[in-house]
This record gives sequence, C-alpha cells and structure tokens, in this order.
Amino acid sequence: MRSFAAEFAIGSVGLGALVSLAFMAVGVQGAVGWKTMAAVAGVIGVTIGGVQAALKNATQSLLGRLRADLYTDLVTGAVTSLPPLPPKARRSSLKAAQARTVTSPLPSKPTP
Repeated sequence: MRSFAAEFAIGSVGLGALVSLAFMAVGVQGAVGWKTMAAVAGVIGVTIGGVQAALKNATQSLLGRLRADLYTDLVTGAVTSLPPLPPKARRSSLKAAQARTVTSPLPSKPTP
C-alpha cells in the first residue's frame, strides 16, 4: 500500500468526484458547471490513478527481472574459472554478451 500511496490518493479523489457527480445528478437541479467539473475530475482522477499504478507495477517487475538477471551474471562469472581466451574468442564472447536477452520469467511474488 505504501508504494502505491500516490496512485491510491489520486484514484480516491477521482472516485470521490464521481460519487459527488452522482449525488448532484440525482438531487441538484441546475448547477451544470459543477456537474461537468465533477465528471471531468472524476474521470481524469480515476484514469490517471489507474495508469500510474499499472506503469509503476510494470516498472517494478522489470527492475526485479533486471536485478535477478544481473545477479545471475555476477554469480556465474564469480564461480567460473576458465583458461585465458584467444583474442578472436574474446571478441565473439563480447558480441554474444551484447546480443543476450532475458529469457526466463521470474516467479511471481505472493501478496501479503
């Protein structure tokens, strides 16, 4: 909850604006400007909160995968001892490392 506090606050403000729009639509005659402002604030607030939460979630997942990939590379390099490579093999190893992509998915974390 702490990491998504801003998104929760923005979404709550948007939801509050939509609830106030519902009350104004039912009970208040006229006040078209206030109803319009409540509708716009509600839709924008809920949308921005949801989009921000989705982007933050994707970013955190990507960072977790990159961290795990980096640790895997570091551990592999630390435990491997190979004889020195000839210059041609060093160049092909460098090209292979630069062309490498992340292939294995991370296990999902259980929510507390």
